[in-house]
Formats: sequence, C-alpha cells, structure tokens
Amino acid sequence: MIGARPDFMDSPYFVCEEDNWHLLPGAPESVVKEFEEYMKADKELIDKKRWYTEIDDFCTRYWSETFGHTILCFDNTIEDLDHFLDEDEMLQFVTYVNKTFGTQLSTEEHADIRLDYLYKQILEKAVESYDGYTDIFHEEQARKWKEWDKD
Repeated sequence: MIGARPDFMDSPYFVCEEDNWHLLPGAPESVVKEFEEYMKADKELIDKKRWYTEIDDFCTRYWSETFGHTILCFDNTIEDLDHFLDEDEMLQFVTYVNKTFGTQLSTEEHADIRLDYLYKQILEKAVESYDGYTDIFHEEQARKWKEWDKD
C-alpha cells in the first residue's frame, strides 16, 4: 500500500481476507465509496504493472532476437536505451516502435530515451488502441513471438 492508510480499513464493515478484501452488507455509503475508489486505483496499478512487465519482456526479447543482446534491468526508471544499444541499433528499434505502435519517440542521434518513458509511450498507444477487438501491442507481440519461435 502506498500513501496513508485508508479510513475504510478501520471500519467494522471491512473484511481483510487474503485475496478477498470486501465489505460486509450495510456498510455506510462513505465507506463503500472510499473502498470502491481504492480498489479501482489498486486494480489500475496492477494492470499497469502487468502491461509494463509484458512490454519489458517484449522489448528484451526483441533486442535479443534482433541485436543479440541479453539485457537485464533492475530498475527501468533509471536506465537509458543507449546503455544497451549502439546508435544504429537504437535508431532501428525506435523507428520500429514508432512505425508499429504509433509512438513519436525521438530518432535524433544521441536521443535520451529512458526505458520507463519508452514503456509508457508503448502502453499509452496500446491502451488507446484497445477497443475490445483491437490491441496493437498484443497483436504485434503474438506476431513477433511466432516469427521468433519459427526460427
């Protein structure tokens, strides 16, 4: 949990079971509202972390398959793309990402692109494209996985 402890946690209507937080019937509206807002924010954070993990796995495999680099990052918030890729590789990768996902990452020489920014840009375009039928990130991920596994 990040931030102050929510008030609903001190309510006698709150039940804190592992993987089953819920409220008992009859909880006051203010408790219900705070609980639902908290759970929605928590779900959004979990969804974002899942997406970031998938994007990280995809990019890492792309770099391995395309450039032969094995890249292990412990904190993507501080890593720059140019720490892993030389200038030509970075240009090739950023051009691919821009064309495939519709991002507008800089292709200028010595562009400073942190991995958290790269992942955020892909995530925003993937979520923007998701309408229940279309999901450009997962479609491209499946296509590339199939291509790589064939080789």
